[in-house]
Amino acid sequence: MPQATIIGVIPQYPIHSKQQVFSKETITSLGLVYVMSQIEGHNIYIIDENNYNGPVDPEGLPDHLELQKARPVKMALFYGGMSISVPRLYSVAQQYQQLGVVTIAGGKHVENMPMEALTSGIDIIVHGDGEKVMQPIVDAIIGKDGNIIEGYKRNLEQILGLSFFGNNGEYVFTGERSPMTAEELSGLKDPNIELIESIEKRWSTIPISWGVGCNHGCEFCAVKDKYRKRGIEKLLNQVESAIDLGYYRFFLVDDHAAQESDSSIEMFAALGDFLRERKPKKRVTITTQIRIDKADNDELLGAMRYAGVTTVCVGYESPIDEELKAMNKGVTVKKLVERSRKLAKNFYIHGMFIFGYPTFKDSKYKSDLTLEEKTKRYRQFFRKGRIDTIQVFNAVPLAGTELREKLDREGRLIPLSQAGWDKYDGGFLCYDSTPEGIDPRRLQDTPIELMERKYMGNALGKVLNYGRWINWTANTLGFPLRFSTSYVKNFFSNLTKKEKSFFEERVSPLGNIFYTPLKKAWKAIKRDWRTTFCNAVAGKIIGKWKSIYRKSNYSSILEKLRQRTKGYSLKTERKQYDALE
Repeated sequence: MPQATIIGVIPQYPIHSKQQVFSKETITSLGLVYVMSQIEGHNIYIIDENNYNGPVDPEGLPDHLELQKARPVKMALFYGGMSISVPRLYSVAQQYQQLGVVTIAGGKHVENMPMEALTSGIDIIVHGDGEKVMQPIVDAIIGKDGNIIEGYKRNLEQILGLSFFGNNGEYVFTGERSPMTAEELSGLKDPNIELIESIEKRWSTIPISWGVGCNHGCEFCAVKDKYRKRGIEKLLNQVESAIDLGYYRFFLVDDHAAQESDSSIEMFAALGDFLRERKPKKRVTITTQIRIDKADNDELLGAMRYAGVTTVCVGYESPIDEELKAMNKGVTVKKLVERSRKLAKNFYIHGMFIFGYPTFKDSKYKSDLTLEEKTKRYRQFFRKGRIDTIQVFNAVPLAGTELREKLDREGRLIPLSQAGWDKYDGGFLCYDSTPEGIDPRRLQDTPIELMERKYMGNALGKVLNYGRWINWTANTLGFPLRFSTSYVKNFFSNLTKKEKSFFEERVSPLGNIFYTPLKKAWKAIKRDWRTTFCNAVAGKIIGKWKSIYRKSNYSSILEKLRQRTKGYSLKTERKQYDALE
């Protein structure tokens, strides 16, 4: 049977979105890889525009017209889960649509904005789990001769969870489709990372996935599906395939990898056992995302260490009790500090925060703190919580979230003509803060200032310390003395303590009085060295972001918000926004 060629496109992120603490990491989005790995009977490949080495257009962007000439495709699939990349997605989709290629997109943004997508170059929106329906969609569109079936949209009407414009231009939604069950997830083919072609750099980290969805209904998050997980062997298959390709660093991309503690302990223990049986050439390290409350589960923490987890990403969101209540986080600042310090004994911590979370007319919990007082609380929390690296964002009113609905009801969203989707990365204030009596320019600047202070120190330190590079140099050159001192200290401390978990006993002999202090000393020195290095690199990245921001006109948009008076209506203001275009 003749085969058609199908391309997948992971759109390029805006340049300002690449200026963050993990910008040096080379990692791809797993969703589209998973979906396209389910397609049989056709030639398929993926282009990740964020790691691309192929023909480019005069603007330096991937040239899809040249790609189409060299390898004509019948269908183009797009990853539409990230709002910041949607403008680029629509631009590329329109190019393919004009060439007669059927364009399909899935992901949280396009699911929540179907009319926008369907009028911007997308022919078909896939709602929900695309892996389950991708093969039926392909079969409904591509005929046995390898060409697009005339009037194919009639075939699509039989597949639930799709939206498109019908033959008469009417909007068609084929109906809700149930999320995939755990059994269906386990029955999927494993994602094939080698589908991504024309990469510029070898991946530094490989994304892996065990579960999907999240049971916590945070109002600022677009993930609403309940948590479901695959069989443990499916995760092990992903790790083994990557090791076979020479990869040893992984990011477990589940929104919350330990939602079900008992099964998570089983999974991490199985992963640890697998790695010890497999004996890879290099040490495997894993980064994952967890909620802070999992710090209370010692058995889970031990299993994570045993599996090779070295870094945990934690959404603290705020060190202010009133804001935590408004976000429905169900935790106090005091408890956050206690749990954070415990996590810091076991892992590197990457903390994620939302600064100045908005309140509304009907908000039950409101903080009376000024921005300066809030800033002080954040700095204190970074120290008390022993957090290694941080990201501080403005609240992002993503499509489909309760937060966006609240801001929209009060008329506080900055129009997309001024704060486009490419600004929805947390680095830009995308809503009006003046109803709360907050200067939008100060709210815009404070998150960056917090990160700059954390990574580079105060103004004097930035100059004298060359952005923390002197600290890093001192830690490097002073390694022998610092390591010896730390080892002696831990050696005598270990004589009176025997703190070992079930998982640690599998790794080192119980009662080894030399191994444990050696491990602790190396861990402490390595952490200091890593922290100073991250500080220096992150400080430089933040400087690049500030340079990009200064060249934009966004500060003038926020200045117009600041100049509002009591008699200045939002309706009038929005007209003035549009006039700036």
